[in-house]
Amino acid sequence: MKTSESYLPEGSYAALPAVRQAFESVDGLRRAQDEGMILEAVTQRCTAAHDLLFDFGFAQGIMPRSCCALGVAEGDTREIAILSRVGKPTCFVITELDESTAPPTVWLSRTIAQQRAQDHLLASLRPGDVIPARVTHLEPFGAFVDIGCGVASLIGIENLSVSRIFHPHDRLRVGQHIYAAVRAVDRDARRISLTHRELLGTWEQNAALFSPAKPYAAWCGRWNLTACSSSLRPTFPAWRSRAATCPQARWFPCISNPSCPSA
Repeated sequence: MKTSESYLPEGSYAALPAVRQAFESVDGLRRAQDEGMILEAVTQRCTAAHDLLFDFGFAQGIMPRSCCALGVAEGDTREIAILSRVGKPTCFVITELDESTAPPTVWLSRTIAQQRAQDHLLASLRPGDVIPARVTHLEPFGAFVDIGCGVASLIGIENLSVSRIFHPHDRLRVGQHIYAAVRAVDRDARRISLTHRELLGTWEQNAALFSPAKPYAAWCGRWNLTACSSSLRPTFPAWRSRAATCPQARWFPCISNPSCPSA
């Protein structure tokens, strides 16, 4: 598996010892700024101007709207990308630290962190590499995942499962950490295509985990029917009409029932 400890999905930085140490004091934040360290904290709220605010206890953090996500300044990213950060871990670098205010004000940029992560991923990844990712949201056509500092990539629904699924939530949940394989890297379009299906084994390997279904012998009055235990749907074609008059049969195998109205 190919991964970089420098560029992780959001939600992975807060537990790092170096990040925790940086939030212990103003001097720690100053060192993090000098080193260009990527930090992470939970966004507290969003202002009317769509700036994001953070509370570090001994200092306040401000992330201007244009620094909240790649593409916001250019108009390529919707405002929901900013609003949805409230209450969630958000990574950033420190661009300025103003100690003349009370409490000190720390100016932050998520865009710089994302740009660095995207440049690194585009330059280093090759088809076949396996990387960690975190599911950010699900759509009928696929799952969006964070592959580092909030950099998004799409895994199409056809690449999520060995078997057919109707919606990505049949396999994944928001916030889930998964592994994904790189399908293609388009450096001109700055796009990384991923797949999850190839990491799940072949259809035969998955099918081998299940045992064959055992048929149930089912009686409904004079009728001797056979139902499959794997689906509880009978194989005898007349069952549908009999079930309409036998409420105890329905779609489930029943044992001999003298009171059945169809007897």
